[in-house]
Amino acid sequence: MAITKTQTITGFHLRKRISSLTKFSDQVSVELEKIKEVVRRDETRLSLITAGGHTHLYRLVNFYQLVSPWCDRSVELYHLERALANIDYGQYNKARQALVAIAAQEERDPYGVNRTVPMQVPTSATTFVSSPWTKSVEWWEQNRKRLVREPYVIGDSCSPTVMEVVDAKAKRIVQEGKERWTSLFHALVNS
Repeated sequence: MAITKTQTITGFHLRKRISSLTKFSDQVSVELEKIKEVVRRDETRLSLITAGGHTHLYRLVNFYQLVSPWCDRSVELYHLERALANIDYGQYNKARQALVAIAAQEERDPYGVNRTVPMQVPTSATTFVSSPWTKSVEWWEQNRKRLVREPYVIGDSCSPTVMEVVDAKAKRIVQEGKERWTSLFHALVNS
């Protein structure tokens, strides 16, 4: 059986193939570092969300404004993960896992808290909290003065006010989301 010209790999062809793989590897590594830089920035911004003078409801809107763009980048993150898989000899396993974990997050739901569509920036009009009624953050804030005096359970003198319940729910959503996303960001940065 004779070896054909297409089956022969000469030293020149092997060096050319290795050179092209090295260039591709360098490009993918640069893309990964760019993503990590954005993650570092957003990790810092995420830690600042619970600080400041905003109400818990506005912190909820700020949280979704920060994480929703990552949901929009899921295709990009999956492509980067696949590119890393093509050059991975074990050195990118953690980065690949972290990219997939971030890309798998879905923070939008037409009937949930963040009622935006992809590429739409969440606002106080598109962020909803339910307790005791499902209303937008905008509505809750406009009615805050009235609801800060209204008891959650009518006739119960020990009942928290409606706004205390709503603020507590918003605070819990932000805290749980912040912990989850901090963990995701931390895994990618340290990969």
